[in-house]
Formats: sequence, C-alpha cells, structure tokens
Amino acid sequence: MPETSSLDVMLQVDAENAILSETALRHLMPGAEEGLEEFAACFERLTVVWGKVCDYDTHNIRFAEWAKRTGIDPAEALRLFSRAGLVGKGVADDSVGQAHGDLHESLAAVARSYLTVRLKRDFLFGLTDLLRLRLTAAVSYFRVQTETAALIKLMAKTPTLAREWFSVLTDQEGEAFYKAWHRKVVREVTLLGLKGFHIDSAEVAVHSRPAGVTQGILAGAKKAPPGEIRLNYQEVDDYRLLLFALGKYILLHDILLSRVAELYPEFGPVQIEELALERCHAFSKQLADRIVQVRKAMGPFGLKDLLSGKRAE
Repeated sequence: MPETSSLDVMLQVDAENAILSETALRHLMPGAEEGLEEFAACFERLTVVWGKVCDYDTHNIRFAEWAKRTGIDPAEALRLFSRAGLVGKGVADDSVGQAHGDLHESLAAVARSYLTVRLKRDFLFGLTDLLRLRLTAAVSYFRVQTETAALIKLMAKTPTLAREWFSVLTDQEGEAFYKAWHRKVVREVTLLGLKGFHIDSAEVAVHSRPAGVTQGILAGAKKAPPGEIRLNYQEVDDYRLLLFALGKYILLHDILLSRVAELYPEFGPVQIEELALERCHAFSKQLADRIVQVRKAMGPFGLKDLLSGKRAE
C-alpha cells in the first residue's frame, strides 16, 4: 500500500475541519450559518441589482451606432480611443465626444460587473478558508476585497480607468498600472473606512512578516518539546478563536456593504432597499455581541491564557 501523501493528509484535514467548524459555530452561536448565508445572498443580490442599473446596453448600442454611421470599425475606434483622449471640452453635439464617453462608460460597466461578482466569490473563498481553520489565508482576502471595492468606486468616477485595467496583460503593464493608480486606490480604501483591514492583510498575509506565522507558531508551541519550533498548519486549536476571527471577517464585509451607495452612485432608494442590507447589519451586530459575551466569560486573562496554552474554559 502506498503511503498517504502530505497533500492527501491536508485535503482530508481540510474536509474534517470544515465540518467540525460548522458544528462548533452552531454551538457557539446558534443562527451563525444562516447569518453567513445572508451575507452571501446579499452579495448575490448586489450583482443582480447592479445588472439592472449599469446601463451597459445604452452606451454600447449608442457607440456601435456612431461607428456604423461614421464607417469606423468598432475595434479600430477602440484602439484609437484607447491611445488618445479628446482635446478640449467639446460641444453638446460633438458625436465623437459622445462616442468616446459611451465607449468608456460601457467598458466601465463591464469592469465593475467583473469586480462586483468577484466580491461575492472572494467573500466565499475567505469564509471557507476560515472554516478550514486557515486564518492567514482568510486575512489575505482583506486586501483583495478592500481594493476591489476601491476600484469599483474609482471606475464610477473615472470610467477611463476600466480601459487601463483591462489592458494589464504583462508584468510591465501591471507595474505601470500600479504606479499610476495604487495611491488612488489606497486613498479610496481609506475613505471607505477599510484601511485597517488593508493594513492587517499586508502585515499578516500579503507580505512575509512575523505576523504571518504567529498564529501557527503559537498553536504549535503548545505541543512542541522545549527547543523545538513547530508551525501548525491548522491555526486554530480552540473554536473560540475561530469565532473571534469570523467576527473581524464579517465586520469588514458589513462595513463594505454599508458603503454600496458610494461604490454604485447609480443606486437610488429602491435599489438599496432591494439589497436588504439590514439583515447583514443585524447579523454582524449579533455576532459582535456574542463575541463580547464569550470574551467576558473567559475572564480578564482568558484570551492570553488561551493563546499560551492555558485553557480558559
């Protein structure tokens, strides 16, 4: 019989952890699964509502009609408009200016659609990492989610950004895009109230810094003999730690969802109501309240004892 590979062991442990984590969450906070599903459903509703108001068809059809009238191939027009902007402010009946605007508005609608569906996908990616007890991997999505939100907001204000975003195909283009837009993206992250999560992601997961191994080292040290460094791949050895990590994860996404009117200025009261954001806000508050209860029950040194290996029951 062949020996079980390290990869097989990891996959098996992941599957077992996910089941145990869901069971533990039901015990620690009844209704947690329904609350998490409500967040996923809200991100799905966001894609549907955005699809109704993005107005891609209007801009795309108008641009195509202009190209047909002028005899310019749409692909060639895209190439020309991508290489140069318009000079001056133009006039009200400037068909070229209108076509230029329609082209970039349609590209921005598509790019923002891609980014919108990514918000839900990455929410689920990070959440399932948490359930597999991979806290560091889950935190890596903090930076992705905050920057995704910032790009959606920036493209609403500056549609030409979408063309540059779509054009990033090589390392050199990626570097140029980073230099041109990174500071603006981080500024929007800050304005959205998400800078703390963005920094945490860099410290813990995106860059190789001490915080990226701290959780696993702390867990490993509890069973390691003196003088041995042991890095646990399973970064949670008490499910209360999972509850705390989940609280921060949900807080990020609750704040993000509370700023959708800034990300999508096309939304009015009707669209905001369709999202049913209050359900997510309610669960986020319930989760935060439950975490406070658990922390208080652990006593003033409970978390410290928990991390050091002294169980705070």
